[in-house]
Amino acid sequence: MENNWLKEFFIGATVTAIILNIITGCDKEKEVKKEIISPPAKTATIMDSPSDKKLSDLLGFEMTVKAEKLYNAGLALEDKNKNEEAIEKYKEALELKIDTTYFTRLGELLEKEEKYLEAKDLYKKALDLNPRWFWKAFARSTFLTGDYEETIKILEEFKNKPDINFGMCWPEFFVDNKGEEEIKLYTLATQLHPKEIEYWLILGEKQESQKHYKEALKSFKKAAEINPKRHYAWIQQARIAEKLGNIEETIKVYEKASKLYFPTKNRYRLGNLYLETKQYEKAAKMLLTVPEFELTKAFGDEDPEPAHYPDAKTKAITALNHLLEENPNKAETWKMLGDCYHPFIQTEKKIKAYRRAVELEPDNKEYKNLLNQSLGMKKTIDEKQK
Repeated sequence: MENNWLKEFFIGATVTAIILNIITGCDKEKEVKKEIISPPAKTATIMDSPSDKKLSDLLGFEMTVKAEKLYNAGLALEDKNKNEEAIEKYKEALELKIDTTYFTRLGELLEKEEKYLEAKDLYKKALDLNPRWFWKAFARSTFLTGDYEETIKILEEFKNKPDINFGMCWPEFFVDNKGEEEIKLYTLATQLHPKEIEYWLILGEKQESQKHYKEALKSFKKAAEINPKRHYAWIQQARIAEKLGNIEETIKVYEKASKLYFPTKNRYRLGNLYLETKQYEKAAKMLLTVPEFELTKAFGDEDPEPAHYPDAKTKAITALNHLLEENPNKAETWKMLGDCYHPFIQTEKKIKAYRRAVELEPDNKEYKNLLNQSLGMKKTIDEKQK
C-alpha cells in the first residue's frame, strides 16, 4: 500500500511539473529530471512498472514541444535576418529531438552563412538518419568546401545504391551561381570515370549553362558514344548544334534521335528545320505527325501539361504547296494535303485534295476511302445545317 501511494504521488507530481512547464514555458526540466533520476530510497522499485512507459511518453512529449518552440523561434529569427541566433536555436532543437526538418533547415542556413565545413559535418551525421534524403546535401556541402575529389567519392558511393536514382535527381543537385566550379568538378569526374555517362551528361549541362556551347557539344557527343541508345544525349547534341548555328548537323542529330524516341516537340522542331532548309517533302511528312494539341507529362510531374502546335498543319500545307508547284501530278502530295485540312471546318478543301489524288491514282483504295469518308462527313454537316 505504501508503495502504491508513493507511486501515485510521484507520477502525479511529475505530470503536474510537465504540464506547468508546457503551459507557462518555465524551465522546470532540470527539476523534473532531478526527481526522476534521484527518487527517494523508498521508491527505488516504483519505476520498475508499466507506469514507467507513461512517464517516459510524457517526458518525450515535453521534449518534442520544447524542440518545436525552439525551431519556430529559429524561423522567426531567420525572418529578421538574425541567422546566427537562428542557428543556435536549431542546434538546441536538435539536441532535444532528432528531426529531418531541423537538420535540413540548419544545414541550409549554415550553407547560406558559408559555414560549409560545419554543414558538411551536420549532413554526415544526418546520413545515418536518412541517407536517401541527405546524400545530395552531404555531397553539395563537400563540394562547397572545395574538396572535389571527396565529392566525387561521395557521388560514386551513392549513385549505384538501389534506392537512390542518381541519374534522375542530378539536375537540382548543386547550388546556384557555382557553374564554373561545377564544371571543374565534373571535368575531374569524367577524367576519373571516363565511361560513366551520367558525368558526361552533367558536364554538358553545366557547360551549356555557362554558355560554353562547343565544350558542351563535345560532352554530349561523348555521352552518345558511351551509350548510343541514350536518347537524351542525342537531343542535347541537337539543341547545342542549333545554338551554334549548325543547322545541317542539328538535322542529322535529330534524325538519329528519331530512331530511338522522338516526342512531339522534337518532331515539330525537325519539321520546321526541314521547312527552313527547303526539304519540303520531309517537312510535310514530319509536321503531319504533330497534333495541334496534346497533354505531355514531364518526369516527376503528377499532372500533364498542355502543349499547343496550332501552326503545324499550316506549315505542312506551305511545304506541300511548294511540292505541288514543282510537280502538280503526284497523287501522294494531294493526299497529304487533304490530310492537313480539318474534317469539319475545311471539308470542301479536304474533298478537293482527295478527289485530285483519286483522279491521279484511281485504283488506290486508301485514297478512295478517304474521299468517301469526307463526302459522307459533308453530307452529315449539310443535313444538320438544314
